[in-house]
Amino acid sequence: MTHPHTLRHTYATRCYENGVDQQVVQKLLGHSTLVMTTDLYTHVSEEKKKEEVAELKILA
Repeated sequence: MTHPHTLRHTYATRCYENGVDQQVVQKLLGHSTLVMTTDLYTHVSEEKKKEEVAELKILA
């Protein structure tokens, strides 16, 4: 069973993946520090890692 709190992590991660300013996400989630938002709530998916690596190969 997924805990409702997991939705906060998913929300922060999806915002990051879509380029939403992390300070905005911090305020929306009610965190006192940006570090809490970025280090604890934002996660990097395998898909996002693959996309970024592919982008690096294009730039090379």
